[in-house]
Amino acid sequence: MNEFERDPKFWKDVGLKAELEFHKKNKWRQSQAFYDDSLKLFMKFGLDANSFRGKTIIDAGCGSKFRTQVFSNASIIGIDPLAEGFSKFIPWSDLYTAKELYSVALEDHVESLDESSDAVICINVIDHGYQSSEQIVNLYRYLKPRGRLYLAVDLEREVPDTKHNSMSGETVKKYVQQAGFVIEMSKEDNETFDRQAKKRLLLVGTKL
Repeated sequence: MNEFERDPKFWKDVGLKAELEFHKKNKWRQSQAFYDDSLKLFMKFGLDANSFRGKTIIDAGCGSKFRTQVFSNASIIGIDPLAEGFSKFIPWSDLYTAKELYSVALEDHVESLDESSDAVICINVIDHGYQSSEQIVNLYRYLKPRGRLYLAVDLEREVPDTKHNSMSGETVKKYVQQAGFVIEMSKEDNETFDRQAKKRLLLVGTKL
């Protein structure tokens, strides 16, 4: 596949530690605003609280708390390289509610998840790893035929740091298409997850 965006050892030894410390101190995730803001974001994809009723969804790079809890009666599978650390060190984490939880990098293929899910939700994640192209290949594998990927990612960070890689919209779309997805929606807006980024990409891809 494509080149690493970041050295994997640096990501593991430095990036992940910074990520864990960030989540420990994050007040927003402890509040109701986290869920309210997540639902507002999902509405930009044309989703609502009932969109995955009775369905299985993967929250890819779920962090310390599931955005996907806003979806009523959905079975949630969580994947995050820090899942064990979040569960151990963050008392307000809701990862215990998952149907299944995997403490692995998105770059690592979990074969048992192949064609397991109706949708994959991946919000503000792929620029936090070390090989975004391989992440997206794995997310494609986890979807059932006609399943959809809902992806949001900050673009063109001004100052790359220990936790983030600078991404462009064209690069992200290339990775998505190389993985096999048909892009159903792709739009950029001026809202971002981090003030260092210039804009954000919202993308929906379908596995045929």
